[in-house]
Amino acid sequence: MPQDLETKLKLKTEAYNALLESYKVLQLRVERQINLPSSDDAEHVRMTTNERRKIIEANRKLKEKVSELENQAHQVTIRTAQELHERQKAEIIEQKDQIINNLKEKIQQFSNLISPNQPYDFQSLQTEIKRLKIQDLTIQIPLKKQEFEQNTNNLKNNLNNSGKYLLDKIIKKQNKLFQSNENNSDKLEELKQILKEDLENNSERLTEVLNKNKELFNLEKHLENLQNEQNIR
Repeated sequence: MPQDLETKLKLKTEAYNALLESYKVLQLRVERQINLPSSDDAEHVRMTTNERRKIIEANRKLKEKVSELENQAHQVTIRTAQELHERQKAEIIEQKDQIINNLKEKIQQFSNLISPNQPYDFQSLQTEIKRLKIQDLTIQIPLKKQEFEQNTNNLKNNLNNSGKYLLDKIIKKQNKLFQSNENNSDKLEELKQILKEDLENNSERLTEVLNKNKELFNLEKHLENLQNEQNIR
């Protein structure tokens, strides 16, 4: 069954985003290699001053080109949101294809800067991207959890015992909704309104706590998904 244009647009956007992430990892590798001292370990080939200068210049030009591609992709995204005609969507898909092909070319050039004798390995880069994301989330989540708990405790300081109980109940209810992928609940809204009456003019604190809880849940879920993908591979 042929894909509709909306699906094609979505797939092209996902492909572009994946390539852009790969480019950013390669960019880090290039900059790391540029900054290596001349006495670095045997895993890296030592560069002469002239070689280093050439890589720096090539790196600068490639960054400028990829920046242009990012701007083009942004303009295409704006058009996608504004234009509804099928012919125009087909044109946008063609533009996205061109941007993706150009980005692939730049990624290959970056790969050649780092490892001239090795072919570009997209799968290897994707694995490294996931590893870096997992590493970042593993550091980020405990900090977000601490922030959430601090905000919750600050809010509880303004509540009596029944208010504290109600707040815990709201948070538990919210977590259940997250787990079941439900977007709203009349019961949750009812509990929030009751607690807001106790909070008087500080109801924004409740909103902040619930937003922090949602942010924490999303980060933990993202980490779980990445780890599951890694285990499957």
